[in-house]
Amino acid sequence: MKMKVEMKYEDVMSYAFAQTLTKIVQTPMKIQAAKHVKLVAKLVEKLRKQIQDEFQKEIVDVYAIKNDEGKIVRPEHDPLGFDVTAEKKEEFTKAQTAFGEKIATIQAPPLTVQTLQEVKITGSELESLKEMFYEEEGPVLPPDVGNLRSLHN
Repeated sequence: MKMKVEMKYEDVMSYAFAQTLTKIVQTPMKIQAAKHVKLVAKLVEKLRKQIQDEFQKEIVDVYAIKNDEGKIVRPEHDPLGFDVTAEKKEEFTKAQTAFGEKIATIQAPPLTVQTLQEVKITGSELESLKEMFYEEEGPVLPPDVGNLRSLHN
């Protein structure tokens, strides 16, 4: 099994990924699975903070509109947001896209079917985990899927 996970910055920072990981962390499970999930969640939280700091330095500090004192001008309706001048918009868009494509490494084994066996999860939630989920033995199907008669009972 892999002992690290590599994911794009944009996937680590996605809302769907954060929501799914939060759901998994809040699900009661056996102690070994809970320890694994706790480790992954802690490392992802640390990584998300690192990515936010990098984004501030590489994107916001470079492209955001600043006042005469050099401070970032924040929109009234969004105190954490920022605006970009029309002249820098195209360059900003390319830089932001390239930033999201960067690869982050999480030094923990990925979540597996065994780890998540007690978690009820949707296909879209599973998809949001991307490389954080590792399936060792192919698709996991209910034991009676091969028996079509059982589907009609």
